[in-house]
Parts: sequence; C-alpha cells; structure tokens
Amino acid sequence: MKPFTQLVCAALLFVSAAAFAQKELTPEMKRLKSINSAKILAERSIVETVYGVNVSFLEEITDMDAGALFGVTETNTDAKQIKGILFATKYDPKTDIAQVTAELDLSKISDLTGNDAHKQGLIRRVAFASSTQGSRKKLAALRGAELDAYKNLYKQVKGFTLESKSKLENFMLTSDKVRASVIGSLLGAEMTSFSWEGTGDNATASVVLTLNVRNLEKVIGQKLAGVTDDIIQVTGRAAPSDFQKNQVKKVKKARTLSIQTEPEVVDGPLNIL
Repeated sequence: MKPFTQLVCAALLFVSAAAFAQKELTPEMKRLKSINSAKILAERSIVETVYGVNVSFLEEITDMDAGALFGVTETNTDAKQIKGILFATKYDPKTDIAQVTAELDLSKISDLTGNDAHKQGLIRRVAFASSTQGSRKKLAALRGAELDAYKNLYKQVKGFTLESKSKLENFMLTSDKVRASVIGSLLGAEMTSFSWEGTGDNATASVVLTLNVRNLEKVIGQKLAGVTDDIIQVTGRAAPSDFQKNQVKKVKKARTLSIQTEPEVVDGPLNIL
C-alpha cells in the first residue's frame, strides 16, 4: 500500500472513530450514564452506612512542612446480598449532573457484625455523578472530602496512633517528623451536608459526616468506650485535582442534603457545584 493511500485510510479511520465517539456522547447517553453511575454510588453509600467501611489513613509531616496524607477506604457485603433498594432521581441537563436518593428498609438486612439489629425504619442516602469531565472533577472532591471525614470521625470514636522523632544539634532543630495513623472500621456514618470553599473549578469541597452514637451502640450491642456524646459530627475537606493552594477561599453556607421522594426521574437544575 502506497504512503498516500495509507494516510487516507488512517484519516478515514480517525474520522470514523471520532464520529463514533461523538455518537456515544449524545445528551441522552450522558443522561443515562450519569444516572446509572449515581445509582451505583448511592448504593455504595447505603452499604457504607449499614455494613460499615474499613478505613486506613496515614498522615505525615516532615520538618514542619505541610506533609502528606494517604488514605484508603473499603467496603463490601461479603456473601450477603442487598435487595429492595428504591431510587428517586433528579437530573440537570445543563450541568450533566444526576442526583440519586437510595432508600432501604432496614428490617430486611443485617449489618457487618452479623446481627439483625435493624428492626425497623428507613435509611436514605444521596449520591451525585456526571459523565462530563468538568463536573466529575468537582464531584470527586466531594468524595475525597467524605473520605477525609471518615478519617476524622474514626479519630473521634476510636482514636489514632502517633509516632514522632525530632533531632537537635548545636541548639538547632535539624529534623522533625510526625506520623499519625488510623486503621479500623466505621459503621453508621451519614453525610448530612456539604459546602464549597472558594469558587469555580478550584473550590475545595467540605463534607459533614454525622454519627448517631446511641443507634450504633444498639447495632453493635455494646457501649463505645470513652464516647459520651449522643451525636458526633466531623468535617472533611478535599480539592479537585488541579486545585491551586494560593487561591483566596470564600466559605459558602452549607447546604443540607435534600431527600427526593419521587419514583420517576425529575429533570431540572441542581445547585450542587
């Protein structure tokens, strides 16, 4: 095959691939993908609250620097299966953001301890998703803030371990290192509000997690040692991937998560970002 013919074929293949990709990104496809993703994320929120979430975080500061934060959360239902989750969905075509509220009858399940502790009541959790890159970047910050809040909540409920080493030479501090870590499981946490610090694509997400201590004690069948509060609230923060640290932050008023109860998909604006 001649070089010119090869070039033409390559161009045609490129155009065909681009046309196919464009076809996949139609408004209706975006809508379906965003809604389906939000449903799965809402299911995960249900599982994290009911079955619990394993957390593992390491915070490190070296020589008074800002340091680093590494964290992992994991959750699963093991061999158990969840059924009977109902969904209420709202979609914003302008921003391509789907909001899904998942609702589950607690009397149908058992928690990660194996106890059928939830005898009655409903649990509702909200999740957001988008198939558009710009919206996903900020929604990812919400999830990152939620993970940071998990870490802070575990510190409040179970505590943490800390290692520190400092060196002094000739009356001068030559090195200073602090490492704090948390490893364990959390059960019953609920995201109750979120807000943004800053504006635009570089805004920092702030998430509030709430834990009803007395309800948790009923679930696990024992008192939480050293915890006297009935309700514990913590805040977590995270930034989009291209967040600029030098930006001046303006804290917006926190918005309580609204629970949708309509069974159908409702199209309309979502004041999320």
